Amino acid sequence: DTSSNTVIATIPSMSGPAGGSVNPSGTRVYVSCAGSDQVKVIDTSNNSVITSIAVGRWPQNSVINSTGTRVYVVNTLGDSVSVIDTSNNSVASTLTAGIVYPWFLAITPDGSKLLVPTGGVIKVFDTSNNGVLSANAGVGGGGICVSPDGLFAYSCGGTNLTRVNLSNYSATYLPHTNIGQPWGTETNGNG
Repeated sequence: DTSSNTVIATIPSMSGPAGGSVNPSGTRVYVSCAGSDQVKVIDTSNNSVITSIAVGRWPQNSVINSTGTRVYVVNTLGDSVSVIDTSNNSVASTLTAGIVYPWFLAITPDGSKLLVPTGGVIKVFDTSNNGVLSANAGVGGGGICVSPDGLFAYSCGGTNLTRVNLSNYSATYLPHTNIGQPWGTETNGNG
């Protein structure tokens, strides 16, 4: 409960929970469980697991599209991304094209592009057909986020922060000021 900063429920049977996504209506939470190579679907009305979905090896982070119809899960040791159809809670497809040891991913606000930092580069996928829009949209390996207007993506890798223009996939390496080796990125509501 965020108003009192207290735990109101503990959900058992999670083997290595690593990341999760909440659907837009707030009725379902999709939790990546690295210990069981599954995604657990939680009904938020009663905080119970309603199903388990087998995905690739060692699932970590996930994102859900703005309509709540697809959940994308990186499988770090499976070198893939599982695409879950939320209408039947099953894997609809698996993205593997050039994906190596992925940890993070991001989706544009309109849900049309999925970005996956992998193998030191950022891959951009078309979510309508799972095709590769760009095999190398800049350097990336750590966290990634998309601006609220969907025009730019930001990713960190090593000591670099990369800004990718999502209209032409050109990358700009932003100057850093002694930030060490960042692992995650996020934009505020204003971009």
